[in-house]
Amino acid sequence: MMKYSIFFLISFISCTIFFSIKQEKKYSDLLPFYTEKIHWNQYYYIIKIPKYNQRYIEDYGNKNHIFLKNVHSDYLYLYYKIPTKYLNSIKKTFSFVEVVNDFPFIWWDNDLNERKLNSLPILLNGYKDYEAIIRILQNLQKKYPDYIKLIELGKTYQNKTIYLIHLTNHKKKDLIKIPLYFNALHHGNELLTIEYILDMIFLLLGETYIDIPMPEQFNKYNLKILTSIPEEKRKKYLNAFDIFIIPIVNPDGLENFWYKSIHQGRKNSRSVDLNRNYPFFWNSFSFDASSSNIESYKFRGYFRGSEKETQIIMDFINKNPCSFSISYHTFAKKILVPYTIDYLWNPIPDRAYYFAKKLIQNSYSFRKENYKLARKLYSVDGTDQDWIYNKTGCIAYIVEGSMNIPDFSIAKYSIIGIRNVWYNLLDLALKGRRIELEFYYFNQPVEPNIKILNYYYFEKESFLFYRNRWIFYLGPLEKIKINVEYKNISKNYTIICRHICREKIHLTKK
Repeated sequence: MMKYSIFFLISFISCTIFFSIKQEKKYSDLLPFYTEKIHWNQYYYIIKIPKYNQRYIEDYGNKNHIFLKNVHSDYLYLYYKIPTKYLNSIKKTFSFVEVVNDFPFIWWDNDLNERKLNSLPILLNGYKDYEAIIRILQNLQKKYPDYIKLIELGKTYQNKTIYLIHLTNHKKKDLIKIPLYFNALHHGNELLTIEYILDMIFLLLGETYIDIPMPEQFNKYNLKILTSIPEEKRKKYLNAFDIFIIPIVNPDGLENFWYKSIHQGRKNSRSVDLNRNYPFFWNSFSFDASSSNIESYKFRGYFRGSEKETQIIMDFINKNPCSFSISYHTFAKKILVPYTIDYLWNPIPDRAYYFAKKLIQNSYSFRKENYKLARKLYSVDGTDQDWIYNKTGCIAYIVEGSMNIPDFSIAKYSIIGIRNVWYNLLDLALKGRRIELEFYYFNQPVEPNIKILNYYYFEKESFLFYRNRWIFYLGPLEKIKINVEYKNISKNYTIICRHICREKIHLTKK
């Protein structure tokens, strides 16, 4: 009996190990390529040498076929960009070589100025500063005036313009449209976030943003990479949605990162982390969530919504509440589902999590592990996502892309791998079960206060109107019961909806 027990135990352990190994290898086996080289310093470093040693370092580079590019000079030193894999050997050979730990990013990507002098396709093939991004957007507006409107929302402390992109079929003004909101570069050092945005815009306009690397391998591995959007579907999206995009939330941080210091990009010009500055649970007293210390990378600001950039965003969202939103960050390969702030209770049923499970389908990180859903990465407060979710009822996500700032040839994998996240969101917003209500009082459109009686929420959430329409995506709910209050009228309604239900309700005292 003991013999059989040991046999079954060994068999069980062997099977467990086998299935564990199989499970562990499943994602990487799915890919023709993956990498953990996701940071700029895994590709190139910046070093400095005394000017009088120039001949020695350049002779060494030529002799050993090492790429050494002079990117800057001052009175005493020359600064070189060198491949990371040769850093140790160069330091061992020459005692006068010093690694530079603080420099403007333009030294690392010093081809940007040349790209900006060339045609648009060449400009697209690399990371972009403020000037390059605006040039691209202005070019698109000129080429597609019926679909792209570039609107100035306000100025930053360094007098940079914060722009809004309104992407829709502007000829179809009479159509009932769903509002969607996207943003990038809350943190000006997260350069890949604007790439996700630009890639989406180009594909929705039927344009090619980047060349797909290894397309034959993707077909071989049966990856469901989005390569283009059929014209009929693009027309449906552009007719159905008001897509609002703030491509550069933090222009000052972006410019400081490129032209002052790689350590200055995350925060704005007043050293505030804009994604700790929104009013909802600002300074929640969680020790790790944010900081009152201006030197901290997560300095929350001087008071709730103290910054111009935050105020501009809030003003726009208050006037144009969305149904779904994505705020892009890097590089944790996660979709963060609200609430991300500690100790807050999500509504029941949790529509945000329900929809997030659909968003993540067929996404590819091209790293060892794929995208996952999460509530948070670490303690935070004062985020745009949670403020939007609580203030407007919009289903708001933070999407953490899969890479930081790798070589741009590698960044392309992160760009194409995240496509299905926003594409799934568009499809969900187009086809998702929802209720759209319009209310009238003496034949005039009104926006009453609405409480949802069979949807349990605990953080005093609001559900705002978009252009006189109350839009509510049902998710797992079969029906909703609402209480409507306007002036001295209070009425309850039960609405059962199996697809898309639009109703006009006239409020009377009876």
